[in-house]
Amino acid sequence: MLFAFVAAVPGTVWADWLENEFWIELEPVGQPHEEYPLDPEEAARRVLEEARYVYSGKLFGFDFRYVPLDLAREIEEQFELTPVAELPWGYSGVRVRSSRQDDGRLWARVRFTLRDHERRRLEAWSGSRIPVATGRGEASLLGGWTAKRAAIEDGIKHAIREYARARVYNKPREIRGRVALYEPPRVIQRSGNYEALVRVRLAIDEIEPYAVY
Repeated sequence: MLFAFVAAVPGTVWADWLENEFWIELEPVGQPHEEYPLDPEEAARRVLEEARYVYSGKLFGFDFRYVPLDLAREIEEQFELTPVAELPWGYSGVRVRSSRQDDGRLWARVRFTLRDHERRRLEAWSGSRIPVATGRGEASLLGGWTAKRAAIEDGIKHAIREYARARVYNKPREIRGRVALYEPPRVIQRSGNYEALVRVRLAIDEIEPYAVY
């Protein structure tokens, strides 16, 4: 599901607000300490936390450091993803517009009303020179509801890896840069995992090659 845009500002692709539907399981599995079924207040808190994470990832983005796997050099894959900033919990611009229960889930349509400086920040990510990359990630359902975020971040890693693989001939030692969510990740459950389809805006700052002797 894509972000919804309305009341577009002349000369831009942005709008006064972003809106998307988020879901959380009401009957979680995999964690022995989880309530079953989930308390309604806790379910609502989790939906808002996921919305806050996604909207922060689009507005501020993440700094990343990626070290590709290199079997010949005995180097393991490494990936670090650090939020540049986050919307604070209870931020007045993030509000639930409607909610429903269906198929054991709480669904909530959450709107993020943009202030002027937030709209300008989004515009900075919208330039055609900032490419869009796509990746798929996964994480086990046994990790609990936060494993959905782990699947998203795994998808971000794969987006960076596949983008670089198609453009960098020699495997680099390390890639660093910044990435922002292009749209809300699409997350499903399949074969005991969360699976996330992720599209990001990707700005690579540095590609460090291996030294040549």
